[in-house]
Amino acid sequence: MAPSGTMRVVVYNQPGDASVLKVEERPIPTRGDGEVLVKQYGTSVNPVDFKMRSSNKENLPKIPGGDISGIIEEVGSGSKFKKGDRVIGLAPWFWMSFKEGTYAEYVSAKEEWLAYCPKSLPLHEAGQVPLVSLTCWQAMSDWNIRPGSRVLVHAGSSGVGTWVLQTAKLRGAHVVATAGPKNQEFLKELGADETINYREQDFAEVYKDKPFDYIFDSVGGENTVKGYTKIINKSGAYTEIANNGTDQNRVKEYTEMGKKGEGAKYKFMIVEPNGKWMQEIADLIEQGKLKCVKDRSYDLFSQVREAHEFQETGRARGKVILEIIKE
Repeated sequence: MAPSGTMRVVVYNQPGDASVLKVEERPIPTRGDGEVLVKQYGTSVNPVDFKMRSSNKENLPKIPGGDISGIIEEVGSGSKFKKGDRVIGLAPWFWMSFKEGTYAEYVSAKEEWLAYCPKSLPLHEAGQVPLVSLTCWQAMSDWNIRPGSRVLVHAGSSGVGTWVLQTAKLRGAHVVATAGPKNQEFLKELGADETINYREQDFAEVYKDKPFDYIFDSVGGENTVKGYTKIINKSGAYTEIANNGTDQNRVKEYTEMGKKGEGAKYKFMIVEPNGKWMQEIADLIEQGKLKCVKDRSYDLFSQVREAHEFQETGRARGKVILEIIKE
């Protein structure tokens, strides 16, 4: 029988700094057709969370978050899952189009969003996986990486950057990653063949004679985009992640250049839920072929403001986790 009553959520009623985040009581969601009710053990902070919180004026009040990690409490007839299954997945609710979110004790999620959590990964930490790893999978879905393919990963020490770096290496690529001076050795430990200190080196100048086949850019903006056309093969692909304030005129220009064959294929993307890919990732984690990189953990309901404030510094190495229940 499904739990009834109320649950705790984190919500903001207007845009602002981390102080607008508040804990409130809401009714436990009712499971819809094709959905399962999940008791959350953890979630995480992603840059999109604080960017939405600081500027979003749509669909308020808003519960942030998209990462799901917990135990199934209720299923419908014919479900492939059963009560008690440990699951992870991504909900699309992190974006401004939705009022819901996963900063909550319970979520009702579509089955096709979910996968079985790796046995080796505690649920209170597994919330760090879905959004960043699926961003990586989606970004690389049309990359034809072969042994020796050259890949550039901007912000290689970020949450999503650590996944792209590892996955590209797993597929046999020669990987160059950018980061600040304190993370150069860390990138090498993750498998980077070469590193760039973006504070002291101009990547476009360094690699003007050594072009890449694929470039992943979760940073966006003039600094990372301006030189990309000079350092990528026309047969390659450049993937940029959606950010607040992304120049849509530039997106249109580069997309058209790629379509006309005047430059590399350009893709601008927002990650979407995908349970099949989520299971592929979970299996690779279980096999020890991909590893999670945790910077630190906070309690969702007592420390969420501190978690957002730290994420906003840009100093996180890997992921910032929000714990709800220790497994």
